[in-house]
Amino acid sequence: MTVGQLSDGRGMTAEVADGCLLHSLTVTLRLGESRDVVLGLEDKTKYVRRRDGEFAPPKNVFPSFFVGDGALIVDYPAGEEPETGILFNLKGHGVGNIEDHNLTVFADCFLDNGKPCDVSDTPLDFREETPIGERIRVGYAPLVEKKGYDHIFILRPQASPVHAATLMDRMRTLQMDVYTSFPALRLYTGNRMSGKDIGKGGCIYPKRGGVALMPCRLHKEPSDEDGQAKKCGRVEYRFKSLL
Repeated sequence: MTVGQLSDGRGMTAEVADGCLLHSLTVTLRLGESRDVVLGLEDKTKYVRRRDGEFAPPKNVFPSFFVGDGALIVDYPAGEEPETGILFNLKGHGVGNIEDHNLTVFADCFLDNGKPCDVSDTPLDFREETPIGERIRVGYAPLVEKKGYDHIFILRPQASPVHAATLMDRMRTLQMDVYTSFPALRLYTGNRMSGKDIGKGGCIYPKRGGVALMPCRLHKEPSDEDGQAKKCGRVEYRFKSLL
């Protein structure tokens, strides 16, 4: 297992294992504080697929990672999308859960069993900034079924890349804006985490210790008329220090 380091030369560094799994992402705030905002296993040599696949690397999709100008950029091969997402905690990995993170998702519809549903008057309406945990326990069938958020949002058509979502920690010290060329975004709030997962440095990750905002496709995209595969899909996680 080889681990490579990426840096933007401005205080952001990332560690990528075997070129396909993000192990860490350290962001430096204006006042000099550094935070590793990505969950990862303690031992980088033991990326073993667990039964629930929580921290497993993708089976067949090998993304390319880049770091530059305060952003983590992930490119996926044409027609592919991530099978597992990057779990973020903007307070720092292992620092509590993400229910107090404020989230905005620029989407008017989500998928419920494959059918588009209006987010209006539902706990999945994040069109205005809302704490993730504010409505996560209400008795709404799509939330009860998934034991939290694990849903696909249909993004509003815009010039690519689309500004899909904004995430902030409770103290409003760090902001992450998600831009993507994919037509949809999956929100997953670590519902299957057991509260016994051992993270980097021996941290015990609690239930909902991280949130994933991962791009996805709505259907399988065919090749272009000339037989050439379409361009790869991209997601950009852009960070901004608010201190």
